[in-house]
Amino acid sequence: MFRRNGRATAEQGFDIDYYDLHWVRSNDARESVDVWRSNLLGGGRVRDFIERLRQYPTLRDIATRLEWDFGEGYIAGGKDVSRSAEHLIGQPLLPTEALSETGIDATHLQIVPDQPIEGPRSVKRFTPPFLLVKENEDLHHGLWQGQYLTYKHRITGFAANRRDVGHLQAIEAWLKKEQSVLRAYVAVISASLFVQRATAILGADILALPYPESGDLDLSDNDRIIAQDIVDYQREFIRRGTGSALMQEAPEDALSAFDETFATQINAIYSRNPLRALGRYHWAEPFAVRMLSAMASSTGRARMSCEANLMCCYRNVVVPISRSRA
Repeated sequence: MFRRNGRATAEQGFDIDYYDLHWVRSNDARESVDVWRSNLLGGGRVRDFIERLRQYPTLRDIATRLEWDFGEGYIAGGKDVSRSAEHLIGQPLLPTEALSETGIDATHLQIVPDQPIEGPRSVKRFTPPFLLVKENEDLHHGLWQGQYLTYKHRITGFAANRRDVGHLQAIEAWLKKEQSVLRAYVAVISASLFVQRATAILGADILALPYPESGDLDLSDNDRIIAQDIVDYQREFIRRGTGSALMQEAPEDALSAFDETFATQINAIYSRNPLRALGRYHWAEPFAVRMLSAMASSTGRARMSCEANLMCCYRNVVVPISRSRA
């Protein structure tokens, strides 16, 4: 997978840098289901992160254990494909777009029309209380405890007994609390996202979401940084390439955030004499621009000289790290 930068978009060539190279053992290539998507979204650290999450029970596990009716909503049919659907025709319908980041919008309810229906599902599937999760990369969700309500197949529902409403509330709170981690998880495991559709996932991806009933995924700060990077940057970069935020000029506070994270990692080992970040420098930028222009028109030793000068330039631009005085 080559980076979709300006040269690649213009079909002038492609660039491969250190961060594009992921060494994969032949055994992992044969047996790991996550290795290729993990490399696409960041590399080996992403794979380790996902494989640890796969060890937890899933939403499918808890729904099966509690004997809930769960799965996608009904599927509309064609003229020659229809089944009995008395429990759907004329009933309130939640349009798929009415389930958003704010939850269920009951002001947009419609009525199921008298049209052919191929996959009617069961009455219990649409009988509240139930938790709905939209088959979208951002996992929009909402808990419904009102009237009988139908929904279509781009929404996955978990219909429980009244006595289990507490479990539904706990899962809904879990989806909110760990939204970044779960969105990153889906981005890696989904067979639909980035391939069949730009932002749509499968019902199976939702059922595979990890759900430890203890509520603790045992994630480090580093794990959460990886998850946030996938959600904020990597997903959009795969879809939009040069138009994504990842390919734009970094905001002023980005380098400071990096310095803080880097120093925290080092100081976890060298706590007696911790490192601290110095101020930023930008004086070398015009020189870097000249070197880039020279590289574009140079070959051989001249190009190598430009690259060496550019590396020196970048070493001066990056914020230096020094030990604090005792």
